[in-house]
Amino acid sequence: MRTLILAAGRGQRVGDLTDDTPKCLLRVGNRTLLDRQLDALRAADLHDIAVVRGYCGHQLEGRNLPLIDNPDWQCSGICASLMTGRAWLDGWGGIVAYGDLVYTRDAVFELLRHPGDIVILYDPCWYALWRRRMPNPLSDAECFQRHPDGSLAQIGGTPSDILEVGGQYMGLLKFSAAGWTTLASAFDALPAPLRRSIDMTGMLQHLISREIRVEAATASSAWMEIDTAADLALCEEMIEAGEFDFFARNPPTIRQHPA
Repeated sequence: MRTLILAAGRGQRVGDLTDDTPKCLLRVGNRTLLDRQLDALRAADLHDIAVVRGYCGHQLEGRNLPLIDNPDWQCSGICASLMTGRAWLDGWGGIVAYGDLVYTRDAVFELLRHPGDIVILYDPCWYALWRRRMPNPLSDAECFQRHPDGSLAQIGGTPSDILEVGGQYMGLLKFSAAGWTTLASAFDALPAPLRRSIDMTGMLQHLISREIRVEAATASSAWMEIDTAADLALCEEMIEAGEFDFFARNPPTIRQHPA
């Protein structure tokens, strides 16, 4: 199965840490975010990995990875950045991951073993992590609800009550070949300005509004999205405290679902 890591953006919220470094090459625990992702993916036997690059993209060279350029990284949203790598996924589908994540092999397994043409990974225990990241967890959370059958019912938007947040999307997705075609076709049908700006949760909500089924796989292992310098410091503390089990002791047998 192919994997595409989206690492074109600068990451303004981390401040001067990215003055001359792409966000995915920030270090946590003496390893870059990108290297930690590659470790987790390869430990799950995913080796066909490409990276979409933009800001300071030349620094990603020499890593024996296919690199896909997003020359419009400053002005394009994450879905537009994703679509610069569509040739990598056309006819295949695969895993899509944000470039500023830290996660374990278990998280990859949890995504792989969940059936469906379009699957996202989410954290149902998000509040404990958000409370460590910020004084007011609701200030940076997004609405998230599932249907009784487990499929996604709502994603994105600012919650007014914690009851509107049944979990948090983790920036990891899986597409079958048919699921990828569905997403790409829906994206192509959007008005040009919206294609340029839409974010992933907006795109997923658009699919749901068109009654396209999106599955939500539950994650149970530690993870972090690095939005700020404080996130980076917290992630390092978590790693040093042994909260991340990067390599599952007893990995499950993964039955790959048809692409």
